[in-house]
Amino acid sequence: MSSYVHVIRQGFNFKGLCDRGQFWAFMAVHCLISLLLLMLELKTPIRAWLEIAYRLFICIPFMAAVVRRLRDTGWALHWLFIVLVPLGMVFLVALLTLPSGEGSVEEADHVA
Repeated sequence: MSSYVHVIRQGFNFKGLCDRGQFWAFMAVHCLISLLLLMLELKTPIRAWLEIAYRLFICIPFMAAVVRRLRDTGWALHWLFIVLVPLGMVFLVALLTLPSGEGSVEEADHVA
């Protein structure tokens, strides 16, 4: 849970790094919250407004965490747009699972 709170606090920070453990701990809590909201939506008459509010709240911090994770692996920001092509999301998830790169900040700064 502390990783989730840390990512939220760093919500608008697109610089820096996000290590693999921190990123995937954030993703686990995010998926759990999304699942709970979906179950709540199906079991109660509250409609989708609660889940929509959560998605809007988490959108920018999520993107910032993905950008910081890409920088940590040594890949540049423009690889985020790979999701626009078919099967691009699979490739992005593979990039996000890579270990931290050596000197990744300098390489990502020069490319981005």
